[in-house]
Formats: sequence, C-alpha cells, structure tokens
Amino acid sequence: MEPKMPVRRCFELGRAIARIVAKKRPENEKVAIIGTGGLSHFPGTPYYGKIDIDFDNFILETLKAGKGKELAKLSDDKLEETGNIELRTWIVPVGAVGNKPAEILERQITYHIDYAVVNLLF
Repeated sequence: MEPKMPVRRCFELGRAIARIVAKKRPENEKVAIIGTGGLSHFPGTPYYGKIDIDFDNFILETLKAGKGKELAKLSDDKLEETGNIELRTWIVPVGAVGNKPAEILERQITYHIDYAVVNLLF
C-alpha cells in the first residue's frame, strides 16, 4: 500500500495554508481551498463498494456541528477500516477553516460509494 499522509498532518497543512492566506491576501480577495474525494468506498481494494454509512454520518454530523478539529484526532487505521482514506483531502480545508459549522449541500448514497458536497467558509 502506498504511503499516506497522517491525518493530523493533513489538518496541520490546512492550518499552515490558512496562516499564509491570512498574511498574503488582500481584504477584498476571496480564496477557495478544495478537498475532493468520496466518503467510504475502499477505492482500489477488493472491498470497493462496501459503504460504512454510520461512520460517514459521524463525519458529516461532526462537520455540521462545527467540530471539524475532532476529525484530526481520527487514526489512520480508522480511516482504513471504514474505507475513508480520501477523508484526508477533506481534513486539509477543515484545518484551514477550523471549528466552524459546515453546510451539507448534497449527499447521495449509491451502490458503491457515499457522496457528499460540503461547504466550509472562512
């Protein structure tokens, strides 16, 4: 299995991006930080298509409640066992935004993946 960035490090990367943006951005300039990837689905593994809806609900409820920093406490093993390895790409913008409530814009659970579109604002 290829090396993956530790969850905590993803969060810290987001925090570093936020500090850079705060120093360099003119007040009237907007910045977007995008994290892509699905919720549980085990891409590239024999478990592809297995969906952990309960854990995905936990992720979305945590974001919605403005407790995104809690996601940085998840273990790499937990992401692996729930098929949420791509959550790392969400945790980077969560680190940039901090503990602010997210808006769940869209969610679709299909036969092989749980999709969601989440809006986090600075």
